[in-house]
Amino acid sequence: MITNVPAGTAGTTATDVVAANKVVTVNTSPGETAYVRVDTPIARDQAIRFASKLVKAYVPSTGNRDPNSNDVSILCEVAEVWDKDPADANGYVYPAKAHVVIRVPHDSNVTLANVTGLLSRLLGFVADNSDKISELLRLKTDVL
Repeated sequence: MITNVPAGTAGTTATDVVAANKVVTVNTSPGETAYVRVDTPIARDQAIRFASKLVKAYVPSTGNRDPNSNDVSILCEVAEVWDKDPADANGYVYPAKAHVVIRVPHDSNVTLANVTGLLSRLLGFVADNSDKISELLRLKTDVL
């Protein structure tokens, strides 16, 4: 299986960083922007989407939260097309997609460090070893 996506800094950092000059904006609407990578093959593109919006506050069953407050919901999404057999230009392809939704209080006390820490903890649970992903691919969810 080949992902058709050129490597950025894969292998040197925890994430594959893509230079800004490798993406172009393809759609912008209020609260959402979509991009496509220009260094991927035609019809095997990589799409990136970011969105954010205000949503009604999550009020937990315990605790004291103002029900009139709002949360901000942030979406970060990547979609790719993988080839089953890279030698067969007309062969089967597999669309693949990953997204993360971050939902935090829309409050001035929420800092960038709070949000990036939350995201780091989430990714730490998923990416600390490949065994978890391997188990989840086999529909096993008891992975901790």
